[in-house]
Amino acid sequence: MKQSENAAQLVDAIYSRKEGFKGCFADASGLFREIEDNSLVAKEILRHQSEGIKGVVYYDQSDRLMVWKREADEGIPFERCRLAKEELAVFWDQQHTTGSDVKLGLTMTATVSVGRHTLMRDLIQAVWRMRGLEKGQKVDFIVADEDLQVIRETLKDVFGREVGGTLD
Repeated sequence: MKQSENAAQLVDAIYSRKEGFKGCFADASGLFREIEDNSLVAKEILRHQSEGIKGVVYYDQSDRLMVWKREADEGIPFERCRLAKEELAVFWDQQHTTGSDVKLGLTMTATVSVGRHTLMRDLIQAVWRMRGLEKGQKVDFIVADEDLQVIRETLKDVFGREVGGTLD
């Protein structure tokens, strides 16, 4: 399967869940780790965004911060992007969920992927890519289906009973 098709299928699968993700996506669990070209993911994320989001920021294969804009044929360097922070969403691949600092609008929401191998430190780092959480930004979480059962069983072992609530 071509990487562009794989990126499209993964993004579509995430959007087909209960509410999908809005705005930014921080891949703490590595759902997109097999995709070498982050522009493919950024392009697919932008396809699902409202018209108010005009570009998706991502890191290219040379670790440069880039932006994929609507109707574009390729990404442009972030420093050349003239979009307002309210018009941008970000895709943080697993490697860049730590140490990246992109200013975003205060109403932005990010979805963070969580898996059975996600360390608490990495999860917290991914969440804090949203620098304005105390000012109105929000974070949602998504768990891959194959990890959901493992997480449920681990929580049952730790607490000695079924843990209520949903993880999907």
